[in-house]
Amino acid sequence: MIDQCLTTNNARPDSTAAVLPERQKKGPADILASLEKEIEALTYILNCDMLDESRTTEYVKLRFDKKEQYVLSVQKTKIQEQKGKRKNGKEYVIYAVRPNGESKYIKSATYEGLINKLYTHYTGRDDYETLRGIFKDATLWKSQRNISAKTVVEYKRIWDKYYANHAIVDLPLAKLNGFTLTDFYEDLCMQYKLTWKQLQNIRSTMSYMMDYCIKKRLIAHNPVTDVNYRDLPYAKSAGNSGKIKKTPFPAEMLPDIIEWCYKALEQPRTNPLHPYGIIIGIELGDRYGELKGLRWSNIDFQERTITVDDQSVPSYTINDDLTFKYEGHQLAGHIKGYEEAVPIPIPDEAYDAFLKIKELGLDDEYVFPENHFRHGTFNNYIKKMAKDLGLDPTKYSSHCLRATAATNLYLRTHDIFLVQRLLHHTTPEMTMKYVKDLSLAEKLRESMGRSLIKEAADQHGPKFELVL
Repeated sequence: MIDQCLTTNNARPDSTAAVLPERQKKGPADILASLEKEIEALTYILNCDMLDESRTTEYVKLRFDKKEQYVLSVQKTKIQEQKGKRKNGKEYVIYAVRPNGESKYIKSATYEGLINKLYTHYTGRDDYETLRGIFKDATLWKSQRNISAKTVVEYKRIWDKYYANHAIVDLPLAKLNGFTLTDFYEDLCMQYKLTWKQLQNIRSTMSYMMDYCIKKRLIAHNPVTDVNYRDLPYAKSAGNSGKIKKTPFPAEMLPDIIEWCYKALEQPRTNPLHPYGIIIGIELGDRYGELKGLRWSNIDFQERTITVDDQSVPSYTINDDLTFKYEGHQLAGHIKGYEEAVPIPIPDEAYDAFLKIKELGLDDEYVFPENHFRHGTFNNYIKKMAKDLGLDPTKYSSHCLRATAATNLYLRTHDIFLVQRLLHHTTPEMTMKYVKDLSLAEKLRESMGRSLIKEAADQHGPKFELVL
């Protein structure tokens, strides 16, 4: 059968020299054309799914050797090996070269990856029957199926970090099965200490690529479903199941936070929207995107309520080469959680902050106009505040304001459903990620700190004491 595959493509990969009369010499163009045919034949053979594991490895290596021979025959400048050290102290190597007649470098974290990129660059051919070959088309296909550009950006980040330099992306699609995927996921779990959530995001990326391959009739079955993910060595959430989603500011420091914000407003060159945004966020628990999408029409000053019904999300343009251009923020037309927005009472400090913003006279329908309220700058204010208050600034960001509002309300009421309503969550389970450890600690402290006998006596009167 393998010989039949070879015959079909009129090339035999084990024989690099064509049988030609001695007087007939091959020129450079003929040699390159011959190499292309041999590489195409090897790819075809690998996808016949007729080879055992050792022969597959042999043929994959042989195909790479042919590609390397092709590239080094064409490429005029030398491949550079650039070494460096990351901020965390880890060393890295980047292989880079400028293709002939071009100023822009092609780079890869591995030599093999660079050869594959250069081969594609010079021939326009890609090993379409591999993950590396289908990733771009699969991702563009996925981007047209009612998902946000932000999600596509995340898929690209996952590909670059976990997939691009792993051997699995150069295996024939026919060789991808539950066993190869399990080995792949195990490698990643051990190398990156993946959490369950990270593992699932990597799985989702593989899944849509396989769905695309099924649609294109490259494979008949999605092997992602054949993996037992619970048996993989991902980083168990031991000690994490009780932790809150984001670090809240300590409840006893809330007066200090308000005081810090008002002092910041007295400083020259301070954008007042950021201190006011901190006050509003820490009392109402709105996400940054919800603050940014907030209109003045959402606030009822007479009733002292606010209705959050929109959020601002980052917008990207997706190019055909899977590069992304940030286009600013746009309104999503909805918020996460409840389908219907509900009015939320505005606490005094937040109410005063809204009034102060209105007095600024920014003449905009939005409370926090696009050009005056940047996410990065807002986070920098929060980190500076944390540092000034003696806290670790690396633990705090805009979402910590939301966690603080949730924590504060829960400690006052011990009502998880009330906190759920404030945060616009669809389920109390989601809300528990913000207050779970607080719930256990507070209930234990409250239960163990009171006398059950005295409590029963208070409820039932002297008769209970006589029975005792």
